[in-house]
Parts: sequence; structure tokens; C-alpha cells
Amino acid sequence: MERNNLSQAIVELREILKQDPNNGKCHGLLGLAYLKQEQLTMAKIHINKARKVSPQDPIVIKAKLALDKVLPESGQSKSSDKPQGRGFFGLFGRKK
Repeated sequence: MERNNLSQAIVELREILKQDPNNGKCHGLLGLAYLKQEQLTMAKIHINKARKVSPQDPIVIKAKLALDKVLPESGQSKSSDKPQGRGFFGLFGRKK
């Protein structure tokens, strides 16, 4: 990752995770690599996994902060964004 060879870094980090699937530092680094490649879904998956297994690791904290800059709502539930009681896809029952 230091040489900005993100594709190779991702391959190597995924190989490490095959050996040690609960390596929080590796999940955090992989999340950062995916963020740099703008693969936000994959970044979010790996950073959240890293937070579960190694919440105090400095790399995991850095990865979470980077994710929050890109996706500020990543720590919140998206269900609050949905209108409640609006009927059929929001077409009926709209308040005027």
C-alpha cells in the first residue's frame, strides 16, 4: 500500500485473511485499500469486521475515521431515513 500498488496489497491481505480470518489489523488495512479504490461496500464490510475483532487497534481506528469521512452515516442505521406509514412505495398517504 505504501507504494500505491493497491491491487497487489489487496491480493496479499486477502491471502493473510485466508490463514487468519479474525485478523483485525488486516481487515482494517484491506478496508483502507478498498477505500482508496473507491470500493465503498467492500471497505465498509472489512472495516466493520475489523472493529468487531480489534476495536482498539490504531489501524482499525484510522480505517473507521477514513470511512466516516466518506460515508458519514456508516455508523447509523439507515432505517431512520425511510418514511414511515406512507403506503405503497410512498405514493399514497403523503402529507401535504
